[in-house]
Amino acid sequence: MKGIQKTGREKHAPFLYFLIGNLVLFDWRIIYLSFLTLQRQGQLNFAKMDRPDCLILNSVSHLTKALPLLASYADIQCYLDNDRAGTDALQQLKQTLGRRISDVSQIYSGCKDLNDYLINRNAEVAQKSRVQDRPIRPRRI
Repeated sequence: MKGIQKTGREKHAPFLYFLIGNLVLFDWRIIYLSFLTLQRQGQLNFAKMDRPDCLILNSVSHLTKALPLLASYADIQCYLDNDRAGTDALQQLKQTLGRRISDVSQIYSGCKDLNDYLINRNAEVAQKSRVQDRPIRPRRI
């Protein structure tokens, strides 16, 4: 798989990427899986991206290693955590790559990350389903 470089000292590759189209950037594998789940459910709309390439950082600490690869893309959608590390990484990307960077964290604002959003969304759907499935009991007068 392209993008994997092992030095013998690392347990895991610094990042994984899949060549498919434009670029969507994730900071962890579970976020990528949440992305695929939401996409399959029709919850994510990618009007301006047809079959995006995907880059999964195994940590935002690997961002510097990925910058040469990222520089080759005209449009990069970032699904980074809504914490200090994610915010700092996003600022670094914007400073380095400018207008090519799109922050899509507004989709999951109020949640730590896209996976947290998916978990909360599924819990809300399950709760609504339970409320709707309750039988209506007639009242005694």
